[in-house]
Amino acid sequence: EDGGRRAALEAMSTRQLKGALSAMGVPHEHCLEKSELLALLHALFDAAALRSAAGRDFVSLLEA
Repeated sequence: EDGGRRAALEAMSTRQLKGALSAMGVPHEHCLEKSELLALLHALFDAAALRSAAGRDFVSLLEA
């Protein structure tokens, strides 16, 4: 899953990456290279995955 997402992001053009970040309301003006845009998007998705996992762990504690 993660590898597929990474490959899909890396296949996007710089313009598409900037558009995706803009659509999410994420400032990206400081990113000068495509690699910086990719790093920012990967960090966002990784953080979202951690929050999701933490939420699942919390729910499982409540259900115990």
